[in-house]
Amino acid sequence: MDAIWNVWRTMRNSLLVIFIIILCAGCKPTAPQRPVFHGSATVDTAVVNALAFNQKMANEADLLLTRYAKQGYVMTEDNYWIRGGHNQDSTWQEGEFISYEATLFTLEDSLIANHQGHTTLDKVDDIQAIKMVLPSLYKNDSVSMIVPWYLAYGSLGSNQVLPYTNLRIELKVLP
Repeated sequence: MDAIWNVWRTMRNSLLVIFIIILCAGCKPTAPQRPVFHGSATVDTAVVNALAFNQKMANEADLLLTRYAKQGYVMTEDNYWIRGGHNQDSTWQEGEFISYEATLFTLEDSLIANHQGHTTLDKVDDIQAIKMVLPSLYKNDSVSMIVPWYLAYGSLGSNQVLPYTNLRIELKVLP
């Protein structure tokens, strides 16, 4: 019986050593591989096509807004249209809180959203066009803005706004 027990112990130890060797050999890291290179830089056609599509959509939006804006709007240097109290200089002190209400419409006058913001100029968390116009408004000023999609919610849209949607925004700075 002792002989069988000694054989078993020897086999067990041998199997354990073999198992550890197999584990160590299996954990060997993969050798680094060179990136695929065919002699010239490759062009990502999906990116190129997306950029071309966005440029086409931006051009179409500009034409549409130019026709729509003939109702008394003035184009700003930042490429949105505005009607109402708009000043050239900032009217706010650094760190001063601004409260505003923004009502968003489609160009077909369908109400999209109405929201209020309370912020400082350096922390405006709203669409690009609102960020650009807020510094030039006084308290109680109201403006109507026509905003191309690329200064609004862009090509992705939001929960309430579809992608590539041009907006009319009624913005009022609250007292």
